[in-house]
Amino acid sequence: MNYLEYLDKSILPESLVPEVYKSLENIDRFPVKNDQYKSFEATELLKSFTNKIFDFPHNTAVQVLYKSVDIHVDLFRTVAYNYILDTGGDEAATCFYDDSDNMIQSYLIAPYKWHSLKVDIKHNVINITRPRIAITIHDINEIPTEYRW
Repeated sequence: MNYLEYLDKSILPESLVPEVYKSLENIDRFPVKNDQYKSFEATELLKSFTNKIFDFPHNTAVQVLYKSVDIHVDLFRTVAYNYILDTGGDEAATCFYDDSDNMIQSYLIAPYKWHSLKVDIKHNVINITRPRIAITIHDINEIPTEYRW
């Protein structure tokens, strides 16, 4: 099974890259506090850009993985739509697992390309050597009202 699919979507214009980093000044929107992962609400300019290329209601955030992430299943979404600006290291891999935590697939995801990930199964990111920075899209229809912005 393929858990990753690259999407035919417009790349992020160079002029919007500073908006990604400006988003890191916003509120951390991830409901669980930890030292591995944070999710920041995107700036209005980034939201405007993603609204043009995704034709469903969504939230746009900038996520930062500070170190390798534990095996987990995402809350409130089945598919993540991401655009990685910094992979977090040359060997940073997104891995998928069966119910017994045996790795069944691993990907070195290319930066500067939109992709979708199946995140309603066990997965993680390993071999992070520097912060991994990405834009992430959440389908608003999968998010409980109290977590929408």
